[in-house]
Amino acid sequence: MKNADGVMKISCIHCKRMYTKTKTVATTQLHRHLQSCANYLKAKADKTKDGLLQTQLGFVSSSVDPTACPSLYVGTFDMEKMKELVAHWIMMHEHPFSIFEEDRFNLMQRRGMPEWRGMTRNTAKTYCINVYESEKKKLKSLLKNVNKISLTTDCWKSKNQKIEYMVITALD
Repeated sequence: MKNADGVMKISCIHCKRMYTKTKTVATTQLHRHLQSCANYLKAKADKTKDGLLQTQLGFVSSSVDPTACPSLYVGTFDMEKMKELVAHWIMMHEHPFSIFEEDRFNLMQRRGMPEWRGMTRNTAKTYCINVYESEKKKLKSLLKNVNKISLTTDCWKSKNQKIEYMVITALD
């Protein structure tokens, strides 16, 4: 709305506080105000509690196993789940814990997931240990009812990395 002087005024729909709108300052004042507007924050908290807030929807690439992740998911970001998945990724691909201190790694993560908060080496180590313990429990429960196991080993050496590997195959 314009006042008598021809100045454009906008108001907060939650508390009715008035702000001047100019060519250079469009809605910045209003956006800043919403960060501290008690009525807005209360309404937002009520909507969150009732599950009425909008969520981001995303599509997963068709190359991803559909049983591991549905093709359409609600974009609720879970940093704890990300930490667990990163622990699996570290152990599967033998990445160093220091990868989290690399600026470009964190930039890549934040570009894909704006909610990403970095991790430290110790956090990564802790989650890797937790994943290891969890997988160990799964293996123990899987083998609990097995009467006998035949173990076979196979060794090979990587040409490029000069690393030796051993695989153990268990047959019941």
